[in-house]
Amino acid sequence: MLLRVLAVGDVVSDTGLDCLRRHLRHLKKEHGVHFTVVNGENAAITATILQLACVDAGLASCWVHVDGRPRRREEPAGEQALDYLRTLLPLPEGCGVLCVVAAGYSDFEPAPLPAFDPRSRILSLDDDPHAAE
Repeated sequence: MLLRVLAVGDVVSDTGLDCLRRHLRHLKKEHGVHFTVVNGENAAITATILQLACVDAGLASCWVHVDGRPRRREEPAGEQALDYLRTLLPLPEGCGVLCVVAAGYSDFEPAPLPAFDPRSRILSLDDDPHAAE
């Protein structure tokens, strides 16, 4: 099943709320959005919540920073990532994109984490060589 998620972050001020009021319903209908996350503080939080939801759904995800970045890292003076996204997505004028989260199934399996003893993270003043000074 294809799940379409729209994540919107950094909705601040009357301008941001007005943009959301004018465009959200249309964007959801036009793209068959099933789930929307809107955050009024920080788009990074919204993207993180979306990535956690992906994990919960058994999906892999990748955060791609867009704002102020070139489309291709090796061409820093070339086309901007946001301009490229505007050719693919119906982004309303006056609205920008901080990041894109790509999600899907992956055949990549990360290496297991090394063994970890949580007691190694407990610090004690007895272990501090400067404590007696």
